[in-house]
Amino acid sequence: AFSTAAPALLPVLIALAGAATGARAEQLPLWEAGAGISVIDFPDYRGSSERQTWVLPFPFIVYRGEYLKADERRGVRGLFYKTESIELDASYSGTVPVKSSENAARQGMPDLDPTLEIGPSLNFSLLRSADRKSTLELRLPARAVFASDFSYVDFVGWVFQPTLNVDTRDFLGYPRLML
Repeated sequence: AFSTAAPALLPVLIALAGAATGARAEQLPLWEAGAGISVIDFPDYRGSSERQTWVLPFPFIVYRGEYLKADERRGVRGLFYKTESIELDASYSGTVPVKSSENAARQGMPDLDPTLEIGPSLNFSLLRSADRKSTLELRLPARAVFASDFSYVDFVGWVFQPTLNVDTRDFLGYPRLML
């Protein structure tokens, strides 16, 4: 998963490195916005050996509200509960559409519609460096999955995908550059 995400994240990381140079945490505004471009590489579906690569523009939005947050580190999330070591928030993910005629393993099968996964995530902070620049978290998202071609929406199941996540801020000495 890391090798898949790394090429897509590199342009985002570079864009973000210069976005807030010199800003201090106490001086950051409630809202920030911008735009960028990214190369995203997805498997056709979970377990597929065939892939799709897209070059896409993306909006860069940061919102630092008390209960709703949007940032480069964790995306958009609703924060329902938070302590120093436990957080309950909204989790989301999805998959891209797949044309079976363009995938050798799916020849003759119906196309796969894109999916949206949404649900709660219980997150535990396992380790945190003294300067708070490095963290290790256990994330336990449980999400309902919906498929749609925009003419209908079908509930297609549930996903539970535990993840150990490492965040490193100020990577290579650049403020806000994260790995």
